[in-house]
Amino acid sequence: MKVIGNIFRTILFAYLVICAFATFCLLKTNDKGVVQIGDTSLVVMENDVLNYYKKGDLVIVKYPDLNSIGKGEPVLFYDTSFNKNTVTLAKVTDNKYVNEKEHTFSYKNESNEDKAFSSEYLIGKVNGSSKMGFVGSVLKTMTSRWGFLFLVILPFLIVFLYEVYVIVKEFKKTLKEVREE
Repeated sequence: MKVIGNIFRTILFAYLVICAFATFCLLKTNDKGVVQIGDTSLVVMENDVLNYYKKGDLVIVKYPDLNSIGKGEPVLFYDTSFNKNTVTLAKVTDNKYVNEKEHTFSYKNESNEDKAFSSEYLIGKVNGSSKMGFVGSVLKTMTSRWGFLFLVILPFLIVFLYEVYVIVKEFKKTLKEVREE
């Protein structure tokens, strides 16, 4: 019986850690839908991206020194063109210095057209990033509205309501004993 109790406590602890992590990720999600913790971003890939990433990969990217990005270097950035907000991978063709905190990066898109984006939209360099396959899909599910509702809020609501039920039941029992005396 003690072994079952230990297994239950371990599972409960793991569940609470997962709930805390999902809540933390929701609180740290930026306006573009990417979890950003300081200068590190947790990017869930929505599509297969060339030979680098597959749909559902979790990519951990650190924001680089802007001067360290050279020609031909693959980077991830927020593509906000055509009123969409996606994470895009491109190879930099030019790095133009604007000021100490601002650079403009040029690249060629799929149609071989020259495009540019500001360092404001830069997420980080592909080189030096970490990739975890399938973990991104799990994170996306946990932090979605329905996923968070069913994985976090609903179980806690059930436990809360059960505790209220137990308190009311105990209160009625005590009240009945007092009336009998």
